[in-house]
Amino acid sequence: MTGQTIVCFSSIDWSESWQVHQEIMSALARAGNRVVFVESTGVRRPALRDLARLRTRLRNWRRAPSGPDPQANLHVVSPVVLPCPYLAPAVWLNSLILGRTLRRRLQALGGPRPIAWIYLPTPLVLRLVRAIDPLLTVYHCADDFASSSPQAAPIEASESEILRAADLVLATSALLADRARRHNANVHLLPAGVAFDRFERARTDGRPPPADLAALPRPIVGFVGGVNHRVDDALVADTARRLPACSFVFVGPVAGPMPSLERCANVYLLGPRAHEEVPYYIKGFDAGIIPYRVTTYTNHIYPVKLNEYLAMGKPVVSTNLAEVRRFVEEHPGSASVASSPDEFAAALERAVRPADGSVATRAVEIARANSWASRMARLEALVDATLAAKAGPA
Repeated sequence: MTGQTIVCFSSIDWSESWQVHQEIMSALARAGNRVVFVESTGVRRPALRDLARLRTRLRNWRRAPSGPDPQANLHVVSPVVLPCPYLAPAVWLNSLILGRTLRRRLQALGGPRPIAWIYLPTPLVLRLVRAIDPLLTVYHCADDFASSSPQAAPIEASESEILRAADLVLATSALLADRARRHNANVHLLPAGVAFDRFERARTDGRPPPADLAALPRPIVGFVGGVNHRVDDALVADTARRLPACSFVFVGPVAGPMPSLERCANVYLLGPRAHEEVPYYIKGFDAGIIPYRVTTYTNHIYPVKLNEYLAMGKPVVSTNLAEVRRFVEEHPGSASVASSPDEFAAALERAVRPADGSVATRAVEIARANSWASRMARLEALVDATLAAKAGPA
């Protein structure tokens, strides 16, 4: 798959924690495709906690070039829109302005009709997809938006319409795939992968863990990713009190005050770190945790960090998430799944004990089987097959 023009309607901004969106679009750009990455236009009205992100968006919008960089295959668009994602007049005006911007960008890029790659199934994106007249429409279902917040519930109508209109639907979790199949027959499960080669280099290159991590008392229990409403802070605080000899380290942006964690002397909120540094932080962990609250929303999530921990040979302890359970059924012994605070603390206490090398070797091999290289090969085959089927017989 090369030489295509892809317009990605993302549900996150490019500068956010590295997720499926950036990984796949970067890989497609490296393969010789022209990618226009449209940052999130929102699923709800903004709140006070969004002010920093809004400031960044305005700064990026002011600094945006008048046209694409001819030396690069990936072009980020930071749209400024009226923050009313379900109000018809706002959707109409936003689509008018942003649609014109995208058509100009595509005209400057040249090439074939674009592929629309959707992560954000809002009414605005639905109108924008129609405005660019795509050769192919791919809906990459990576979140259960309707359950993410009460304000996002109206997205269900436009998501159903996008599901029916899509030529190909990819889902990152089994529950998302099951739901998508109610509207579309061409649905395929494609969980997130891991950049295995990059993690393998970090695991074996002899470089020590970062200094701020190395200075902490061991054993180190680690988490990478956004520290937000998904994280069960009460569970973490309770576990930290039960295991006072452990250092609980969180590497990633903190969405807001976390008083229950901040009061724990053995919990360390390090904040965000550069994407390329993340493997070295995990390298310094004795165990990795996925302490998400178990909700309708989180049960639809396939945690990217699961394979990242395994790629560094680390034991994993998770709350009882549906996708983690499915992963453990497929790869027995890959992680410990806890259904209560007692189980979580007990599993973590076992996980940080020294183990023979076979445990780490098994973890690395599981991660190798779930690499982004294998995921991208399947993704490209699915896109190629769908394009061929849409074109019909020669």
